[in-house]
Amino acid sequence: MATSLASKGGDDNEDSNSKNDHIKIYTTVCSPQHCFAPMKPGGPLHNCLKLRGTFIPATIFNKFTNALSHLRLIYLTLCLVVDVYTRRESFDVLILDVLPTPLLLAAFLLPNLPRAYYCHFPDQLLTRNQVNGVTVSKPSTLRFLYRKPLDSLESFCTSFSNCTAVNSNFTKDVFLSTFPKINSLPIILYPAIEIKNFIPPKRAPPASSEYVLLSMNRFERKKNIELAIKILDKLRGMLKSTLFKKVKLKIAGGYDINNKENVDYLEELMELVKSSNLSSQVTFLPSVSDSLRASLLQTSVCCLYTPSREHFGIVPLEAMYAGCPVVARNEGGPKETVGEGCGWLCGEDEVEWAEKVCLLINEEGLKEEMGEKGHRRVIEKFGEEAFEDGVRDFIDRAVQANGKDKGSLAIWIIAAAVIGFVATFK
Repeated sequence: MATSLASKGGDDNEDSNSKNDHIKIYTTVCSPQHCFAPMKPGGPLHNCLKLRGTFIPATIFNKFTNALSHLRLIYLTLCLVVDVYTRRESFDVLILDVLPTPLLLAAFLLPNLPRAYYCHFPDQLLTRNQVNGVTVSKPSTLRFLYRKPLDSLESFCTSFSNCTAVNSNFTKDVFLSTFPKINSLPIILYPAIEIKNFIPPKRAPPASSEYVLLSMNRFERKKNIELAIKILDKLRGMLKSTLFKKVKLKIAGGYDINNKENVDYLEELMELVKSSNLSSQVTFLPSVSDSLRASLLQTSVCCLYTPSREHFGIVPLEAMYAGCPVVARNEGGPKETVGEGCGWLCGEDEVEWAEKVCLLINEEGLKEEMGEKGHRRVIEKFGEEAFEDGVRDFIDRAVQANGKDKGSLAIWIIAAAVIGFVATFK
């Protein structure tokens, strides 16, 4: 979901409901079935939503996804600009994520409005030919010609951010290598979890006779969920048959029936389970509710976090807070989130993963010990208080930088536009 969040500002002494009155969230998509709980009808942020541009399709014959995303964001930004010009709204800062397209328009049409950009990961590294920056296939000439100007547009627009934040040191390194001409260094702002939605490990319900392994991700191929199934298959040869039968894998996560990849990938995973003769031990739970999600995290033996080169990964934080040890890939965001004693970081070999799971099943008290360490780590480093401090710093930096950048903005924009256009077709 492409979101631009424009804040009107507010008094620190106001309660949370009053503060929400100072926020407007401009977006082109917000499905009650897939959005976060605060955005759903009745949620604290639902009345802050301003849906615009819903008539612009996400794809045309399953093509042109990126181009249409840029188009929707341009329309969304123009709606915000009109609201400001007609005095229906006034803002102190603009915060946006996903794509930086609005930065250029906002810089030119609303030069007095500070612009803060939260970069989850460079979009040009998330194409069908690349998975988290790793090339998996060579694009055709037509696709290259289609993506080249869009990728140049992303690079160009990113430079108009007064302050850019990224979600991990890993993403920071990728950002700097992707946009080498951007002089200002991005700051690191770790995402936070809503701690109030999860209970501490010591209050979790008693363990059942089953040993539940949890995989929680969107049903996308880049999440590498098949690895979790292969790990379960390896456990068959490591545990006694009576004990192995008690091991259950629950695969939960975001699922959209209108998303072709979601549908196709779930079918592929179900076929893998069937061919591995594991149907009685694997349960698929698409689009789980918040309450079931919390219950799964609290009662599972461990969370198998299988994506490679994940930018950050919010699931390991949720799992650790709920007292669930994490076994994850030894790369990307988990290297920063999964602390020593809270879980393990493994390579590509599923045997290594299965060995760690065996330890948790066989060693009494190990899960609880690791769970307590993970719980404390999340509170200290990734809780809401730490996130709120980071957001304040993020906004303050954007406001200060905008005050310095106003001088010859219009001239600079025109000159940079010409340079960017020429560079696109070098």
